[in-house]
Amino acid sequence: NGRQKAAPASPREFSNRDGSVVHPTVILLDLLSERVLTWGQAAGELVKALESVQSGDGLYLYVLTNQGTFYQVHALPKTEEELRAETSAWIQQIHPLFDQVSHDLGGFRPVDDHDSWFRAALTMRSLGQFASSLAGIPGQKNLVWITHGIPTVVPGYGPDEPVDLRPQLQQLGESFVQANVAVYTVAQSASGAGESMGYSWETLQLLSSLTGGRPYSSDNIANAITDA
Repeated sequence: NGRQKAAPASPREFSNRDGSVVHPTVILLDLLSERVLTWGQAAGELVKALESVQSGDGLYLYVLTNQGTFYQVHALPKTEEELRAETSAWIQQIHPLFDQVSHDLGGFRPVDDHDSWFRAALTMRSLGQFASSLAGIPGQKNLVWITHGIPTVVPGYGPDEPVDLRPQLQQLGESFVQANVAVYTVAQSASGAGESMGYSWETLQLLSSLTGGRPYSSDNIANAITDA
């Protein structure tokens, strides 16, 4: 269940009142890499998965927007006061919370999203920043990244000049390792669990293996959250 007995919590160390340390699990729903056909599907599946969670203790939820910023649905506490004010009951409000997400983030994608290299670079930069922010929290953390994914290879300036993103992805994985974050990836596709994700699936496998997490095919959000 992600808990173990420990000494009194240090600043930004997550604990409940019985003295057990909670290793926070952060869920990241990736709108930047999602498709029109999979965004609603992913959001609906995530809401259903969270409805089955008994307690929201140690569980946090963000959305990576199509501008590369992070929308806080239920954010990690930044101070001891916020930590003491935490309640696991937020999970019971997941429907109205996601109604607000849809209201705030609805709309069209930026034109630049048609450029796969731009989208991949923005995704990796944003995830690297997220890893840095998690590094300040002591102990093991888990990240459940729900995404359509980014390819390991993108078109270059010419038809015979593809750009291999594996070195950058290796570096991103190392950033999560240094931050003590295991990445559990969930591939989302409009065709469900049987859909081949191609180079994007290779990316999700790579990040999971580098960080000690696990990759999951589409329709497995609940399993990924439970395992994380």
